[in-house]
Amino acid sequence: MAAGSALLVPPFFLLVGTSISPTILMGMLGLAFALVPAVLWPAVTYLVPEARLGSAYALMTFCQQVGWAGMSWGLGLLKDGSHASATNPAGWNPVILSLGALATLGFVFSFLLWRSERGPKSHGLEAVTPTAHGNAGIAGEIGPP
Repeated sequence: MAAGSALLVPPFFLLVGTSISPTILMGMLGLAFALVPAVLWPAVTYLVPEARLGSAYALMTFCQQVGWAGMSWGLGLLKDGSHASATNPAGWNPVILSLGALATLGFVFSFLLWRSERGPKSHGLEAVTPTAHGNAGIAGEIGPP
Protein backbone atom coordinates (compact mmCIF):
# COMPACT_ATOMS: atom_id res chain seq x y z
CA MET A 1 0.00 0.00 0.00
CA ALA A 2 2.88 2.36 0.72
CA ALA A 3 4.23 1.79 -2.79
CA GLY A 4 0.86 2.62 -4.34
CA SER A 5 0.52 5.67 -2.11
CA ALA A 6 4.02 6.82 -3.05
CA LEU A 7 3.16 6.43 -6.72
CA LEU A 8 0.09 8.61 -6.19
CA VAL A 9 1.99 11.72 -5.06
CA PRO A 10 4.29 12.77 -7.96
CA PRO A 11 1.72 12.97 -10.78
CA PHE A 12 -0.25 15.75 -9.11
CA PHE A 13 2.76 17.97 -8.57
CA LEU A 14 4.24 17.14 -11.97
CA LEU A 15 0.99 18.07 -13.71
CA VAL A 16 1.37 21.62 -12.44
CA GLY A 17 5.08 22.24 -12.71
CA THR A 18 6.43 20.34 -15.72
CA SER A 19 5.79 19.57 -19.34
CA ILE A 20 5.82 15.79 -18.84
CA SER A 21 3.11 14.15 -20.92
CA PRO A 22 -0.17 13.97 -18.99
CA THR A 23 -0.64 10.50 -20.48
CA ILE A 24 2.32 9.17 -18.48
CA LEU A 25 1.13 10.92 -15.33
CA MET A 26 -2.41 9.59 -15.73
CA GLY A 27 -0.93 6.10 -16.15
CA MET A 28 0.88 6.53 -12.85
CA LEU A 29 -2.36 7.63 -11.19
CA GLY A 30 -4.23 4.67 -12.66
CA LEU A 31 -1.62 2.24 -11.38
CA ALA A 32 -1.72 3.82 -7.92
CA PHE A 33 -5.53 3.73 -7.86
CA ALA A 34 -5.35 0.02 -8.69
CA LEU A 35 -2.68 -0.88 -6.14
CA VAL A 36 -4.04 0.83 -3.03
CA PRO A 37 -7.55 -0.72 -3.02
CA ALA A 38 -6.06 -4.10 -3.99
CA VAL A 39 -4.23 -4.05 -0.66
CA LEU A 40 -6.63 -2.07 1.51
CA TRP A 41 -9.88 -3.98 1.02
CA PRO A 42 -8.48 -7.50 1.59
CA ALA A 43 -6.65 -6.24 4.71
CA VAL A 44 -10.03 -5.85 6.41
CA THR A 45 -10.29 -9.63 6.69
CA TYR A 46 -7.15 -9.59 8.86
CA LEU A 47 -8.54 -6.97 11.22
CA VAL A 48 -12.24 -7.73 11.62
CA PRO A 49 -13.87 -10.94 12.86
CA GLU A 50 -15.74 -12.84 10.19
CA ALA A 51 -19.12 -12.24 11.88
CA ARG A 52 -18.65 -8.47 11.47
CA LEU A 53 -17.00 -8.44 8.06
CA GLY A 54 -20.11 -7.34 6.15
CA SER A 55 -20.63 -4.42 8.53
CA ALA A 56 -16.97 -3.44 8.20
CA TYR A 57 -17.18 -3.38 4.41
CA ALA A 58 -20.44 -1.42 4.59
CA LEU A 59 -18.83 1.14 6.90
CA MET A 60 -15.80 1.42 4.61
CA THR A 61 -18.05 1.96 1.60
CA PHE A 62 -20.09 4.57 3.48
CA CYS A 63 -16.97 6.47 4.54
CA GLN A 64 -15.59 6.30 1.01
CA GLN A 65 -18.80 7.70 -0.46
CA VAL A 66 -18.99 10.50 2.11
CA GLY A 67 -15.38 11.32 1.24
CA TRP A 68 -16.17 11.41 -2.48
CA ALA A 69 -19.14 13.71 -1.87
CA GLY A 70 -17.18 16.04 0.41
CA MET A 71 -14.21 16.20 -1.94
CA SER A 72 -16.43 16.92 -4.94
CA TRP A 73 -18.07 19.77 -3.07
CA GLY A 74 -14.82 21.14 -1.63
CA LEU A 75 -12.84 20.92 -4.85
CA GLY A 76 -15.75 22.49 -6.73
CA LEU A 77 -15.64 25.47 -4.37
CA LEU A 78 -11.88 25.71 -4.81
CA LYS A 79 -12.24 25.54 -8.59
CA ASP A 80 -14.90 28.23 -8.59
CA GLY A 81 -12.80 30.42 -6.30
CA SER A 82 -9.79 30.18 -8.61
CA HIS A 83 -11.96 30.71 -11.73
CA ALA A 84 -10.75 27.52 -13.42
CA SER A 85 -12.02 27.07 -16.96
CA ALA A 86 -10.89 26.26 -20.47
CA THR A 87 -9.91 29.90 -20.88
CA ASN A 88 -8.09 29.92 -17.51
CA PRO A 89 -6.32 26.54 -17.17
CA ALA A 90 -4.04 27.90 -14.43
CA GLY A 91 -7.16 28.13 -12.28
CA TRP A 92 -6.97 24.34 -11.95
CA ASN A 93 -3.59 24.51 -10.21
CA PRO A 94 -5.01 24.96 -6.68
CA VAL A 95 -7.27 21.93 -7.21
CA ILE A 96 -4.41 19.77 -8.48
CA LEU A 97 -2.06 20.94 -5.70
CA SER A 98 -4.65 20.19 -3.02
CA LEU A 99 -5.08 16.69 -4.43
CA GLY A 100 -1.28 16.35 -4.32
CA ALA A 101 -1.28 17.48 -0.69
CA LEU A 102 -3.95 14.89 0.17
CA ALA A 103 -1.98 12.21 -1.69
CA THR A 104 1.09 13.19 0.34
CA LEU A 105 -0.92 12.87 3.55
CA GLY A 106 -2.14 9.45 2.39
CA PHE A 107 1.43 8.36 1.77
CA VAL A 108 2.48 9.52 5.24
CA PHE A 109 -0.30 7.49 6.85
CA SER A 110 0.40 4.41 4.73
CA PHE A 111 4.09 4.66 5.69
CA LEU A 112 3.14 4.93 9.38
CA LEU A 113 0.88 1.88 9.01
CA TRP A 114 3.67 -0.04 7.29
CA ARG A 115 6.09 0.91 10.06
CA SER A 116 3.67 -0.10 12.82
CA GLU A 117 3.01 -3.43 11.11
CA ARG A 118 6.70 -4.28 11.28
CA GLY A 119 6.69 -3.88 15.06
CA PRO A 120 5.72 -6.21 17.89
CA LYS A 121 2.07 -5.04 17.96
CA SER A 122 1.37 -5.79 14.30
CA HIS A 123 -1.97 -7.08 13.06
CA GLY A 124 -0.36 -9.50 10.62
CA LEU A 125 -0.91 -7.32 7.55
CA GLU A 126 2.66 -7.93 6.36
CA ALA A 127 2.21 -11.71 6.58
CA VAL A 128 0.72 -13.83 3.82
CA THR A 129 -1.69 -15.32 6.34
CA PRO A 130 -2.93 -13.53 9.46
CA THR A 131 -1.34 -14.30 12.80
CA ALA A 132 -3.40 -15.32 15.81
CA HIS A 133 -3.11 -11.86 17.34
CA GLY A 134 -3.62 -10.30 13.92
CA ASN A 135 -7.27 -11.33 13.79
CA ALA A 136 -8.25 -9.56 17.00
CA GLY A 137 -10.92 -7.50 15.32
CA ILE A 138 -13.21 -4.96 16.90
CA ALA A 139 -14.38 -7.01 19.86
CA GLY A 140 -10.94 -8.29 20.77
CA GLU A 141 -11.42 -11.97 19.95
CA ILE A 142 -8.27 -13.95 19.27
CA GLY A 143 -8.17 -16.21 16.27
CA PRO A 144 -11.11 -17.49 14.23
CA PRO A 145 -14.54 -17.52 15.93
